[in-house]
Amino acid sequence: MKSLGLSRKTLFISIAAAWLTACGASQPLFGAPGAMPQSLVNLRTRLFTLPAPGPARGVTGLPGYKMSNSLLYVVNSSSSSYEFGDVAVYDAKANDPSPIAIITDGLLTPDSDCIDRGGTLYVADQNGWVAEYARGQTTLLQDITEGSGTPVACTIDGKGNLWVAALSAVDEYLKGSNQPYKIITDGVAYANSVVFDHAGNMYVGNSLAWEDQQSNIQVYPPGSNSPSRTITDGVVWPVGTAVDAKNVLYVTNITDTNEQCGDVEEYRAGESHPFRTITDGIAGPLSLAFNVSDRLYELNGGFQGCVNQRYDLVLEFLQGSIRPGKRTITTLFNPGGIAYYRPPLP
Repeated sequence: MKSLGLSRKTLFISIAAAWLTACGASQPLFGAPGAMPQSLVNLRTRLFTLPAPGPARGVTGLPGYKMSNSLLYVVNSSSSSYEFGDVAVYDAKANDPSPIAIITDGLLTPDSDCIDRGGTLYVADQNGWVAEYARGQTTLLQDITEGSGTPVACTIDGKGNLWVAALSAVDEYLKGSNQPYKIITDGVAYANSVVFDHAGNMYVGNSLAWEDQQSNIQVYPPGSNSPSRTITDGVVWPVGTAVDAKNVLYVTNITDTNEQCGDVEEYRAGESHPFRTITDGIAGPLSLAFNVSDRLYELNGGFQGCVNQRYDLVLEFLQGSIRPGKRTITTLFNPGGIAYYRPPLP
């Protein structure tokens, strides 16, 4: 297992004590967890055991799938047998659909994904690579292994270039390249998310250990290697970020302070204080994605009402709404990331 703060999956181990606290246990929210109850040990083993690192699976002969302009790509860090992960592709217009395709080739423990407007899919795998897939294909095109560290999140900028949050750095790859073009380290510490707005500003979410430093969002002006400001107000553990058409920044938080084990904070362009918080339906929020109509898709990976019940779910929010609609996706297992095609950017 990776240590505290190293991935979304490890995140749930580190905050399990917080969930127990909200349900009446005596575990402290922040600081050393102390002795772990046997029930939590069993839960940790059942839900968060990772497969041993090894070569990417060589799956051949898998069929492709038909592309449309309304697809959701959901990363599952492991399967129902707790072995290996996948990316499930869904029709975003359907209510609680089954996947139209499952991508497994080249994946072990995927953590997050992103897709460009041409349909090229990138999947960040915790074992040390980014898997790339051509439009509508389930077989691996190439592995991107040259980078600064453990890839846990990715995004596409306005030029179509790939950016990868790798904990200790954020790497830029020119479209089609498997070598870093730029490596940003200033302001980066346990980078767990990265996203661009429509003005070219980059936002990096640093998820820091509770007792050491406060987690934050670093904001980088277009073309800059150094942040111009830091957002800490409302930030607890930012494992997911997204930007809408008005350049409003959305940040997921893992926290139990509102008794729902998480929320989504909204920040207007250029501001460092949240103006609105989304809590309805939110439980262990992991990842966010917008479509071109500004509908928000939020991926839950936590527990509902702090009870021992999985609450893996994709929720859809209509433009500007803080209440989820009726359309959901529930056929998930240990999810980590979500991406929408066609994306608003680039």
